[in-house]
Amino acid sequence: MKKSGIVAILGLAVTYALPSLAQQSDVADFQTTKSFLKSFAAYDQTFNNNDAAGIAEYYTRNAVLVTPEGPIQGREAIQKWYADLFQRVQPKNGVTSKDSMILHAIGTTGNEVWTTGVFSATEQGKNGEPIRINRHWLEIYVREGDDWKIRASAYNIAP
Repeated sequence: MKKSGIVAILGLAVTYALPSLAQQSDVADFQTTKSFLKSFAAYDQTFNNNDAAGIAEYYTRNAVLVTPEGPIQGREAIQKWYADLFQRVQPKNGVTSKDSMILHAIGTTGNEVWTTGVFSATEQGKNGEPIRINRHWLEIYVREGDDWKIRASAYNIAP
Protein backbone atom coordinates (compact mmCIF):
# COMPACT_ATOMS: atom_id res chain seq x y z
CA MET A 1 0.00 0.00 0.00
CA LYS A 2 2.68 2.47 0.99
CA LYS A 3 4.73 1.75 -2.09
CA SER A 4 1.85 2.37 -4.50
CA GLY A 5 0.91 5.58 -2.66
CA ILE A 6 4.46 6.91 -3.00
CA VAL A 7 4.54 5.97 -6.70
CA ALA A 8 1.24 7.80 -7.22
CA ILE A 9 2.52 10.91 -5.45
CA LEU A 10 5.77 10.86 -7.45
CA GLY A 11 3.75 10.43 -10.64
CA LEU A 12 1.64 13.47 -9.81
CA ALA A 13 4.72 15.51 -8.90
CA VAL A 14 6.39 14.67 -12.21
CA THR A 15 3.16 15.38 -14.12
CA TYR A 16 2.91 18.87 -12.64
CA ALA A 17 6.64 19.67 -12.59
CA LEU A 18 7.52 18.74 -16.17
CA PRO A 19 5.35 21.37 -17.89
CA SER A 20 6.86 24.04 -15.66
CA LEU A 21 10.39 22.90 -16.47
CA ALA A 22 9.56 22.65 -20.16
CA GLN A 23 8.29 26.23 -20.20
CA GLN A 24 11.62 27.47 -18.86
CA SER A 25 13.87 25.26 -20.98
CA ASP A 26 13.09 27.02 -24.25
CA VAL A 27 14.25 30.47 -23.11
CA ALA A 28 17.20 31.49 -25.30
CA ASP A 29 20.63 31.68 -23.66
CA PHE A 30 22.38 34.96 -22.83
CA GLN A 31 24.64 35.04 -25.93
CA THR A 32 21.71 34.42 -28.28
CA THR A 33 19.66 37.11 -26.57
CA LYS A 34 22.55 39.60 -26.64
CA SER A 35 23.17 38.97 -30.34
CA PHE A 36 19.46 39.29 -31.10
CA LEU A 37 18.96 42.58 -29.24
CA LYS A 38 21.98 44.13 -30.96
CA SER A 39 20.58 43.21 -34.36
CA PHE A 40 17.04 44.25 -33.38
CA ALA A 41 17.93 47.73 -32.05
CA ALA A 42 17.77 49.67 -35.33
CA TYR A 43 14.32 48.45 -36.44
CA ASP A 44 12.37 51.29 -34.78
CA GLN A 45 14.56 53.95 -36.39
CA THR A 46 14.14 52.37 -39.81
CA PHE A 47 10.37 52.30 -39.30
CA ASN A 48 10.30 55.92 -38.11
CA ASN A 49 12.19 56.93 -41.26
CA ASN A 50 9.35 55.32 -43.27
CA ASP A 51 12.04 53.28 -45.05
CA ALA A 52 10.17 50.39 -46.72
CA ALA A 53 13.32 48.98 -48.35
CA GLY A 54 15.14 49.11 -45.02
CA ILE A 55 12.27 47.37 -43.21
CA ALA A 56 12.17 44.66 -45.89
CA GLU A 57 15.85 43.91 -45.19
CA TYR A 58 14.85 42.72 -41.71
CA TYR A 59 12.95 39.84 -43.36
CA THR A 60 14.27 36.65 -44.95
CA ARG A 61 13.93 36.35 -48.71
CA ASN A 62 10.88 34.06 -48.40
CA ALA A 63 9.35 35.51 -45.19
CA VAL A 64 5.64 35.70 -44.45
CA LEU A 65 4.00 38.78 -42.90
CA VAL A 66 0.46 38.09 -41.66
CA THR A 67 -1.47 41.35 -41.46
CA PRO A 68 -5.10 41.96 -40.49
CA GLU A 69 -5.82 42.12 -44.24
CA GLY A 70 -4.13 38.76 -44.97
CA PRO A 71 -0.68 37.25 -45.54
CA ILE A 72 2.09 38.91 -47.54
CA GLN A 73 4.78 36.53 -48.85
CA GLY A 74 8.35 37.31 -49.85
CA ARG A 75 10.66 40.22 -49.14
CA GLU A 76 9.70 42.18 -52.27
CA ALA A 77 5.97 41.95 -51.50
CA ILE A 78 6.64 42.94 -47.87
CA GLN A 79 8.60 45.99 -49.07
CA LYS A 80 5.69 47.02 -51.31
CA TRP A 81 3.22 46.54 -48.45
CA TYR A 82 5.30 48.78 -46.16
CA ALA A 83 5.72 51.40 -48.89
CA ASP A 84 1.94 51.49 -49.29
CA LEU A 85 1.47 51.66 -45.50
CA PHE A 86 3.95 54.53 -45.12
CA GLN A 87 2.25 56.49 -47.87
CA ARG A 88 -1.28 55.81 -46.58
CA VAL A 89 -0.92 56.48 -42.82
CA GLN A 90 2.50 58.14 -42.44
CA PRO A 91 3.40 56.52 -39.09
CA LYS A 92 5.67 58.34 -36.61
CA ASN A 93 7.14 57.78 -33.17
CA GLY A 94 7.24 54.01 -33.53
CA VAL A 95 8.69 52.18 -30.56
CA THR A 96 8.97 48.51 -29.64
CA SER A 97 8.51 47.70 -25.98
CA LYS A 98 11.43 45.44 -25.14
CA ASP A 99 10.39 45.04 -21.49
CA SER A 100 8.11 42.10 -22.15
CA MET A 101 10.16 40.41 -24.88
CA ILE A 102 11.44 36.96 -23.98
CA LEU A 103 13.27 35.02 -26.66
CA HIS A 104 12.29 31.38 -26.92
CA ALA A 105 14.73 29.06 -28.64
CA ILE A 106 13.54 26.84 -31.46
CA GLY A 107 15.70 23.73 -31.56
CA THR A 108 19.13 23.51 -29.96
CA THR A 109 21.44 25.36 -32.37
CA GLY A 110 20.66 28.89 -31.15
CA ASN A 111 19.91 30.00 -34.71
CA GLU A 112 16.11 30.28 -34.46
CA VAL A 113 13.95 32.03 -31.89
CA TRP A 114 10.39 33.23 -31.45
CA THR A 115 9.15 36.13 -29.39
CA THR A 116 6.15 38.35 -28.84
CA GLY A 117 5.88 42.04 -28.13
CA VAL A 118 4.10 45.33 -28.50
CA PHE A 119 4.89 48.02 -31.07
CA SER A 120 3.28 51.45 -30.77
CA ALA A 121 3.20 54.25 -33.32
CA THR A 122 1.26 57.38 -34.13
CA GLU A 123 -0.56 57.17 -37.44
CA GLN A 124 -2.58 59.68 -39.39
CA GLY A 125 -6.35 59.22 -39.10
CA LYS A 126 -8.88 59.66 -41.92
CA ASN A 127 -9.18 63.38 -41.19
CA GLY A 128 -5.44 63.91 -40.62
CA GLU A 129 -5.70 63.60 -36.83
CA PRO A 130 -2.98 61.66 -34.96
CA ILE A 131 -4.04 58.23 -33.67
CA ARG A 132 -1.89 56.11 -31.36
CA ILE A 133 -1.91 52.47 -32.48
CA ASN A 134 -0.61 49.42 -30.61
CA ARG A 135 0.34 46.29 -32.50
CA HIS A 136 0.74 43.05 -30.59
CA TRP A 137 3.01 40.77 -32.60
CA LEU A 138 4.50 37.30 -32.77
CA GLU A 139 7.64 36.72 -34.81
CA ILE A 140 9.98 33.88 -35.68
CA TYR A 141 13.58 34.91 -36.33
CA VAL A 142 16.43 33.03 -37.94
CA ARG A 143 20.11 33.96 -37.72
CA GLU A 144 21.77 34.86 -41.02
CA GLY A 145 25.45 35.51 -40.36
CA ASP A 146 25.62 38.12 -37.57
CA ASP A 147 22.07 39.34 -38.17
CA TRP A 148 18.64 38.09 -37.18
CA LYS A 149 16.00 38.07 -39.90
CA ILE A 150 12.25 37.70 -39.56
CA ARG A 151 11.05 34.44 -41.08
CA ALA A 152 7.41 34.88 -40.06
CA SER A 153 5.53 37.77 -38.48
CA ALA A 154 1.92 38.17 -37.44
CA TYR A 155 0.26 41.07 -35.69
CA ASN A 156 -3.04 42.61 -34.72
CA ILE A 157 -4.00 46.23 -34.23
CA ALA A 158 -5.37 47.48 -30.91
CA PRO A 159 -6.21 51.21 -31.06
